[in-house]
Amino acid sequence: MNRREFIRTAVSAAALTVLPGCSSAATSAAGKRKPNILLIYADDLGYHDLACYGNKYHETPNIDKLCSQGMKFTDAYSCGPVCAPSRACLMSGQYVTRHGIYRVNQVDTKHTEQQAMKCPENTEKLSLNIVTIADALRRAGYQTGYCGKWHLGTENEAISDYHPSRRGFTDAVQTRSPSGKQRYFYPNFRTIPKVTIEDGTYLTDVITAQAVRFLDENKDKPFFLYLPHFNVHGPHEAKQKTIKKYQKKPKTEKYHDPVYAAMHEHLDDAVGVLLDKLDEQNIADNTIVIFTADNGALPKFSNTPLRAGKGYLYEGGIRVPLIIRDPRTVKPGSLCEEPVTQVDFYPTLLELTGAAAPAGQVLDGVSITGVLKSGGTSKLNRKNIFWHFPTYLKFSGAQKKYLVTPCSAVRQGEYKLIEFLEDGTCELYNLKQDIGEINNLADKMPDKANELKAVLHQWRKETNAMMPVHKHQAISSIRGKELK
Repeated sequence: MNRREFIRTAVSAAALTVLPGCSSAATSAAGKRKPNILLIYADDLGYHDLACYGNKYHETPNIDKLCSQGMKFTDAYSCGPVCAPSRACLMSGQYVTRHGIYRVNQVDTKHTEQQAMKCPENTEKLSLNIVTIADALRRAGYQTGYCGKWHLGTENEAISDYHPSRRGFTDAVQTRSPSGKQRYFYPNFRTIPKVTIEDGTYLTDVITAQAVRFLDENKDKPFFLYLPHFNVHGPHEAKQKTIKKYQKKPKTEKYHDPVYAAMHEHLDDAVGVLLDKLDEQNIADNTIVIFTADNGALPKFSNTPLRAGKGYLYEGGIRVPLIIRDPRTVKPGSLCEEPVTQVDFYPTLLELTGAAAPAGQVLDGVSITGVLKSGGTSKLNRKNIFWHFPTYLKFSGAQKKYLVTPCSAVRQGEYKLIEFLEDGTCELYNLKQDIGEINNLADKMPDKANELKAVLHQWRKETNAMMPVHKHQAISSIRGKELK
């Protein structure tokens, strides 16, 4: 089946009654149509996972083509080492210290004896007081579409106030696995609301079909389409034909998993379908396409040349691919080495569309429009990028300890400091000279380490960061309240 046949088949297999939306067209004062936006958000896709980022085993020709037509970022970051905080930051334009979603679910309770600190309660739903980027664009007259993973509220069958359809998206289909097993082939996943899907259909194809339908229905109106895919998150499942292709392929990477590679190809096929659709509708020249991921790949996969992976504040957990194509502003084949982060998307899209910023809502990012227009050469008026992960993760039964402990991090220019909150120790790296974070400079450069540590502490204070406390302090605090 060729790609055009796939589109027709997939769309008919995933028909949906569209939720009501805005009818007014978004145009500038001069009458020129505002740009469309297509934001593709991959899951657990590492810095080294794409061919255009150096992977010689995975085949991603459509994403590679997109890269050649737009700007490739070398120093782009997610706002968290796991998915929920990254998605919350993306939608809100705020760091985790403001919206409170810093991990998935609540703190681990199985091995509390190995936790030296009591972690703060995690917020699991994005506050209804927050105006999402979809809200802001919808108010500006945009049609707003969504299909895929949400992780910012309800996972039940019913549509609640936290469903994306109530958070600014006029057309929203949430996809969700009923369990952690076999989520990629229907009926082993579900949608909210329910749509018609043929048994055996691959999840990525369902998301793509919904996207194609949305594009067909809104091609004559300015739109914002957000597609947070499950690929390449586990459980790792792919179509047998594609798996067999990679089983026969020469092993060119340190970690060469045929299933994992096939999942990248399925994601790449989905990107190709949408890019073809934009061409078919003659709207590609007025559509901003953004491709990125929520965090790094699992540590067992190669994040070369970065250290560690998902769950860590080392580069392998937070540095991700980012490609932006905007024929109106971006020079094809341009490269940007300026550090950017996903809270920058909100102010950038406001500037590019002329949409108004939400009154009274702090936006922690900065617009990167100047970077896009300069071919990646201009600098941003920002000194620091921050992360905060005040929790435990990845318990090792063999080592009887958590591999990830509460920590925060800051990047300033070429330097990055990670503070481990149990004892206040810090690691300092020069990322320009040591992208793999091998040489800890904290002892050799104590003044720089103390400077960045002070910057990090001030940021946490200013943003009222949720902080873990040592267990004896927590007990003392409770007893003090009882005495009163």
